[in-house]
Amino acid sequence: MTSSTGCGECSRLGVCHSLCPSTQFVDISALPHLLSSAQRDLAAFDTEIERISHILRKLVEGRTETQKYIDELQIRLSPVFRLPLELLQVIFTEASILGPCTDILSKNICPPPKFLGNGAGIAPFNIAGVCRHWRDIAFDMPRLWSSFSLSLDSKSVTSSETLHKLELHLKRSQNLPLALRIHGNYFIRVITYGNKDEIGPLTSVLASSALRWASLEIASPSIPEGWDSHVATFFDLLDSDTVGLPTSDLHTIHTLTVNEPPYLTSRKLQTCRALFANVTSLTISPRHKLHRVWCTGILYAMPLLEHLAIELIGVPDDVLAIGCLTLPKVKSLSVAVRFPRGNPHDALAVIFDGFTLPSLTSLSIECEHDLKPANQWPGPEAVDFLVRSGCNLRSLELKRIRMSEQESEEFSKVAKVSRSRV
Repeated sequence: MTSSTGCGECSRLGVCHSLCPSTQFVDISALPHLLSSAQRDLAAFDTEIERISHILRKLVEGRTETQKYIDELQIRLSPVFRLPLELLQVIFTEASILGPCTDILSKNICPPPKFLGNGAGIAPFNIAGVCRHWRDIAFDMPRLWSSFSLSLDSKSVTSSETLHKLELHLKRSQNLPLALRIHGNYFIRVITYGNKDEIGPLTSVLASSALRWASLEIASPSIPEGWDSHVATFFDLLDSDTVGLPTSDLHTIHTLTVNEPPYLTSRKLQTCRALFANVTSLTISPRHKLHRVWCTGILYAMPLLEHLAIELIGVPDDVLAIGCLTLPKVKSLSVAVRFPRGNPHDALAVIFDGFTLPSLTSLSIECEHDLKPANQWPGPEAVDFLVRSGCNLRSLELKRIRMSEQESEEFSKVAKVSRSRV
């Protein structure tokens, strides 16, 4: 401490009020001198306080930087940083598989418990937000950004944030094939806001990448009766005049998943013929409207279809007698009955009655739950299906399917396979 901060009268540190004369007994002629001395003391204190405060700030900054450095060193010592880059890339890829939580607007780094084990995934933006190390890895992985989900019924679907993130996905995925999961239906807000084209920019950006689509999953709930004019499915949005969907035969979609096939007008069917001309694998998961599989015309838009899977997730409530559809290139048919109650007989009978598959080599029928054995297996329809198709089965798999001894014998006669599993 310098002497400049000492008492103006006795040079001690601070103002020695006990040693300095009291102002009550000071000669008035000495007041100017004392005032000047006290003001010098005050200025000296201010100078010293500022100097020490500056030193303190530097010390705090130094401590903060040192602590940050220590934290980074400790992070580098954590097991995750010891993992090879290739292994982290595999983990990130597996963690971001398409699912309910991979929506580009999702904020969840941890999927909700109800989604665990059910195809839950983490959006790439959330992986990149964990730390700088992960961000650098994620941004340098085009494959990580080549698959994403988009919720049409989200309130934010028309926001600038959604459009920005969609553009980033398309940019960071470079030229890799894309896997899209579109879920929900778009509620036309012209009813409330008077702006019918507010989703136009989003669908236009999507359509601009259509020639890169390799896998497309459309999970649209059934539209309530009377709401058709207020709700737009993904097919409706793509069919809009403002989208500009490419109509060439260069579309690369090979895998398509839909839960409720939409009714296709002749114009929509023409759009789908261009979009789905190269689809080789189709999965349909109707909850109730099983007859829509035939009536919508969606199967007519896939001349190269080789693998057909039908997942019945609800008891069909309107199974109708429908004509037989021939799919000449289908090699495998998989039918899974996933509803926990009811009788799959009618649904399976309609499927067997509804198809002729001359190139079929693999047939798989599964009941996910143990259902009532009575009349579960439509024996005559199954036999007629194999006879009509004239196919050469190489693989047959029946899971939790109960049939009578006579049905089993009749089916075995026509289902001559090299490998079977019952």
